Amino acid sequence: MELLSLPGEILHLILVQAALCRGLKRTLRLRLVCKTFDKAIYYPALFESRLLDHEHLRRRHCRGPVYTCNTHDHGVAKLWHDYLVYRAMSERDTQVGRFVEIRQLGQTLVDEAQAQRPGPEWDLRHVVDVLCWSALESGTKAPGGPYENWKREEATDLGKLQGFPAPMPRLSLLAAAALFDMVPLATALLAEGHSPKHHNNLLPPAIQVAAQSGNISVLKLFLGHPSYGSGFDPYAVYGAAVRGDMEIMKLVFPAPNGIEGTNESGYGSINWRSDASKAIPKARRVTLSPEVYEYLSNAWAPGPRSGRTPWYADLVSHAGRGNVGMVKYLIDERGVPVDEKNSEELESALERACRCGQDEVVDLLLERGADPDFTGHALWGAVPIRMAASGGHMSIVRKLIDHGAGLEAHSGGGPGCGLGIDAIHWAFLLEHTEMVDLLLERGATIRAGASLATTVSHLGYESMLDIVRQHGFEADPATYGLPIRWIEWPENTRLKAEWFRRKREGEVM
Repeated sequence: MELLSLPGEILHLILVQAALCRGLKRTLRLRLVCKTFDKAIYYPALFESRLLDHEHLRRRHCRGPVYTCNTHDHGVAKLWHDYLVYRAMSERDTQVGRFVEIRQLGQTLVDEAQAQRPGPEWDLRHVVDVLCWSALESGTKAPGGPYENWKREEATDLGKLQGFPAPMPRLSLLAAAALFDMVPLATALLAEGHSPKHHNNLLPPAIQVAAQSGNISVLKLFLGHPSYGSGFDPYAVYGAAVRGDMEIMKLVFPAPNGIEGTNESGYGSINWRSDASKAIPKARRVTLSPEVYEYLSNAWAPGPRSGRTPWYADLVSHAGRGNVGMVKYLIDERGVPVDEKNSEELESALERACRCGQDEVVDLLLERGADPDFTGHALWGAVPIRMAASGGHMSIVRKLIDHGAGLEAHSGGGPGCGLGIDAIHWAFLLEHTEMVDLLLERGATIRAGASLATTVSHLGYESMLDIVRQHGFEADPATYGLPIRWIEWPENTRLKAEWFRRKREGEVM
């Protein structure tokens, strides 16, 4: 009997157990079976397995969030959003993450809204759906943020929550009111003493939500409230930059005396140690509007620092986000070089684009003359082809090879790459048979084969072990007991626990 011909309930149970046994990576690959399988069967089984709850625990030291605004993320944000909605609507244990808190916030919002202006749009699931998109802004600074990263004792506000006890549902409600443009509710919450500049690590601060949503009426309410004060607010500027709206940007960050193009803000000179000097670069790196970018650049124009120009750092950020228009603007209009050696940025623009799987940006950078073997940091060997291979980005690996990229290991290591790991080793570690075949066909060799064989044997990758054996290598656990030593590797935690279990039981020396 074919698997897909089984009754849906039985197939669902099989998939849930398969996911729990084989892990998230292999479960995600099941989406490729067919569209019907993806929509009707795959998501319910994946979500019920709860694997995504703990995924960030294996990857919490990765160098970027799963989701940020204005990022071409290949559907990652949609997956996390759908899962967050599922968990918020189904979870009943208040000690598990903050899923119940999201649903309770949505219910409070629905009750308040129905009392003010009844309508069909105030359906609980719809409200939770909208809230979850906003929650992703603050919740996924580490993958899986809707779970451990939101534990209340770890809640932070610009490094440390400013003396506020957690939880504070009314503070989160203020941000929700800003999201749904509910001025009367926001006014009442302000009267209770809640500040639009603070947050509880569930939703972004209310003032950011208002600026990012373009709800000018509630934004003006916040700007005119005594709790706002007269200082620069980084959250409001960030929200306006995400939206890319000059009207809102000038509202939250007015030019001094109505004159643009100076290094002064309406609040006096911007000190390089101030909140403004930290917030403006972040805002520049998230906006998709060249006009907003120029406005922010004119407000604060720092010089090079430690060999790094701020414009190149912006290029690297937009390259990783997949913002082709901004990458083109920075190179063609701003004159930012495609390759720039520096002492702070660990990646070049091409490396970042390769790591994040941004095909269009890779095409653009190579077209503009980017060196496929260039590494942005003198001490690291995070060359583009290894970054692309470590992310499983087959099309980018092929493009880099076609542009002359070297296939063997470069000196040093790289963020998320591991010391001395060739591109072909990453293909083995990802069980990417097609990439292994391509690299071997183009001339790559398997070095440190015994170590690689031991690693794939530990991981249970039988098909990969067969290929390594075909090239004359066998696993050698006595010599290579625990060959994976880099913390960024998602399987590291499970592998380490398994290895120590085997050592205790005398299976390895």
